[in-house]
Amino acid sequence: MFDGGQHETLTPEVLDFCRAGAAPVAFTFGTGMAHSADLFRSALEACKLLGVRGILLTRYRDQLPDPLPSPVLHCAFAPFQKLFPHCAAVVHHGGIGTVAKAMAAGIPQLIHPICFDQIDNGMRAKRLGVGLCLRAGRSNGKQIAQALTALMTGESRTACRKLMTRFGNADALATSAELIEKLATDRAPTSSS
Repeated sequence: MFDGGQHETLTPEVLDFCRAGAAPVAFTFGTGMAHSADLFRSALEACKLLGVRGILLTRYRDQLPDPLPSPVLHCAFAPFQKLFPHCAAVVHHGGIGTVAKAMAAGIPQLIHPICFDQIDNGMRAKRLGVGLCLRAGRSNGKQIAQALTALMTGESRTACRKLMTRFGNADALATSAELIEKLATDRAPTSSS
């Protein structure tokens, strides 16, 4: 749950965009992902098919067409804990931090895994009823649009809100440190007399 941008706010441009109409869908495929042009093209196609607004999060602007269609905004960075509560859903790579932030915000998530633990994270979100997971690899705008349609239902939103209540405002780093210290203490060898 660590968010390096937790003390940052949304830029006025992003906040104004979020408030200017129906809640947008956020699309992000990883902070360091410099090869997502195809994924962002599919995201734009999905937005068009669904008639929804979108926020494309990438620090690599060259991955996006220029100009972007008017119902879509590019954002190089936004702290997820500030952005996601303004969104209808998030489409992302399945990184554990993004999964957790979407759960904490109570929004549905469509996971497009790329590597590592992302497939497992996607399957866990699906089992909890708060997300869907696409097959690893390529997907097109139509597949994303169909999955978002299936995901953005009352049933899914109810599951998201229910899970959101489990997060609270605890400091995740402090809680993790306490649990590790407890585990170390519990496993420490006892001296025998």
